[in-house]
Amino acid sequence: EIPAVPAVSAGRVERLEIRDLTCGYPGDAPLFSGLDLTACRGQIIGVTGPVACGKSTLGKAFLCEQPYGGSIRLDGRELAELSPWELTGLVGYLGHDPELSADTVQNNVLCGSEQDVMPWLAAAALKEEVLAMEKGTETVIGSGGTRLSGGQAQRLALDRTLAHPRPVLVLDDPFSALDRSTEDAIFAAQEAFAPSHTMPVTLPTMFWMVQHT
Repeated sequence: EIPAVPAVSAGRVERLEIRDLTCGYPGDAPLFSGLDLTACRGQIIGVTGPVACGKSTLGKAFLCEQPYGGSIRLDGRELAELSPWELTGLVGYLGHDPELSADTVQNNVLCGSEQDVMPWLAAAALKEEVLAMEKGTETVIGSGGTRLSGGQAQRLALDRTLAHPRPVLVLDDPFSALDRSTEDAIFAAQEAFAPSHTMPVTLPTMFWMVQHT
């Protein structure tokens, strides 16, 4: 069973509204413009498109790392008008090249929080592989996860993100190093997880994932 959401992110967002969104790099032509999207809590939204069409830029727009045109509102509140503390409490983000520390599996997932790591490992189809390691959850993964395969490192980063949930969760190509069956297992876990806690927005490069949404 997935643990209760920690108090820091216990707030809920009922509605995400994107209107006439334009994103790009300063000084360059926009990567895309006129994007409209509405989502409610519990929905999983998949965004697809060719390479370099702006999927990752869309994901980073939720972090307000650079100005965007149009509007991104969470329950009527404009993202760009929130304080950094408010934004951190509302939006979780997993990029396609996440960093892992030279620490144990457990510490990489929990980051000091007092939770049971096993449900989170199971949520990313990683539990059995970790239990098969010589020291289990106490296995040190090396700098940047060098002792893990690419797929294991990707899933461990996903576990860390899920273990510290936010009302809106942006996942940028989180399954690129995984096979189809593992993706299906993880996606099923996300579907079970989303209705009670969060609103995942996935930015996959594989079109088939849209069929789940």
